[in-house]
Amino acid sequence: NTLYLPDWLDLDLQRSAIVHELMHALQDQHIDLERYLEAAKDFDGFLARRALIEGEAMLIQQLWLLHEQGGAVDVRAVIVDNLDQLALYRAVELFVGEPPLPEYLAQRQRVVFREGSAFLHALLTRRPWEWMATLYDTPPESTAEILSPESYLERHNSRRTLVLPNVSRFLGQAWEPVWEGTVGEWTIRYLLYGDAEGGDPVAMLGLSQPIGWSVDRCRVYR
Repeated sequence: NTLYLPDWLDLDLQRSAIVHELMHALQDQHIDLERYLEAAKDFDGFLARRALIEGEAMLIQQLWLLHEQGGAVDVRAVIVDNLDQLALYRAVELFVGEPPLPEYLAQRQRVVFREGSAFLHALLTRRPWEWMATLYDTPPESTAEILSPESYLERHNSRRTLVLPNVSRFLGQAWEPVWEGTVGEWTIRYLLYGDAEGGDPVAMLGLSQPIGWSVDRCRVYR
């Protein structure tokens, strides 16, 4: 495999990025990241799995940065006392890229890095660090679980199945289905609200209130 570094980063940030990518290499040794992502049930599940992968790498990256700033790091204390959220936001922006991505793609990148980190932080305030190893055996199944870690821990409501009616006879023979799948809570929230915070980094940090997503199904005709 080949490691690529963004050439717009200074040397210190490149070192930080190397830590992040080396964490991905370790993940890949243990679980085969490509196969792990392909096992997602749908695109929303794919985003959730990516959020777990990127969230763990961001967490290790932040711990390394703290170590570089002041020596040994008490991991449990860092988790309980909260990571530096503004530093996290700036680190996330490094992975969004230059030149700027289209808004939807940029926000999608941010959700897997930022909310994935917040997801793990929320879980590790309730579980020991060693418990992290089990996350890949029972990964989050939806962005709803990433946005609301309690729903992952409790899983009161397993995802239900929603079957769409056949509306072809109403549309006429000229229309044909070209895609069907689950949109997911994060995408629905983006479609409804977009970048409602106006790009304010502080406002964008915390987990937004979940909308109570349970299941959805979408079919696109052409």
